[in-house]
Amino acid sequence: MKEFSEPIINRPTDDALVLWFTGRGSRREGTVLADLSKKGHTGTLSGGYAWKNTPLGHSVLDFDGTDGYVDVGNTTETGIKSVTLWVKPDSVSATTENPLDLNGTAYVEIANGTVTGEGFTSPSIYVNGAEAAVVTTKWCHIAITTGTGLTASDLDVGRLDAVYFGGKIDDVRVYRRELTAGEISNIYNDNKHYYGE
Repeated sequence: MKEFSEPIINRPTDDALVLWFTGRGSRREGTVLADLSKKGHTGTLSGGYAWKNTPLGHSVLDFDGTDGYVDVGNTTETGIKSVTLWVKPDSVSATTENPLDLNGTAYVEIANGTVTGEGFTSPSIYVNGAEAAVVTTKWCHIAITTGTGLTASDLDVGRLDAVYFGGKIDDVRVYRRELTAGEISNIYNDNKHYYGE
């Protein structure tokens, strides 16, 4: 059965945005998820996942924490300096999960509710538009920036190796530039209503 989500947001104009998946606009057909950036990277949905609706009715991915993820693979993108995403973990107590992995050594980690940018050189970490590192089981916006470029040579959403994220993920963005604190605040504030925040 084919399933489509038609774009309801404008295509990006920022050439530094090299990957953007969101349930509000990423076209999907079967297990293929389209990239809204100008780069056209696709992701393949695998394992245990489902599409769920937010309070405003737009679709987000809900991963089972056992084997569900999006496999993007080698994007050939280099110089990655910022990543942002919305997460709603099933649990933050006594768990370590990785909602986004760029290459196996650079990834977003949530350990007992604390966000780190593993493999990011001197990262700045933002939660809900402000410098912070603690998330809850409510919808939270995470942004991590670095001045040192990374590669996206084995990109996965929802897992790192055999460690899978349990919960919801949406609006994953990867940039080839360091976002400013003001830009991160704007991304959070411009989108928080979609998640009931």
